[in-house]
Amino acid sequence: MPQLERLSKENPSYYDDVILYAMVFGLSEIWTKKFSTIPLAQLDWYDSYYSDPYTSYFYY
Repeated sequence: MPQLERLSKENPSYYDDVILYAMVFGLSEIWTKKFSTIPLAQLDWYDSYYSDPYTSYFYY
């Protein structure tokens, strides 16, 4: 998974850019699990009640 971490650091919205394609191909559950340990930047429009670091779990 170092490649996913590198891609996420280069493009903070990498997960957001690719998750729609994963959904179309029925791979969103697998994709979300791969990103479960990678911290993601919180989206501007998303307001959460949780104070924990934002993860891909909230998408799924």
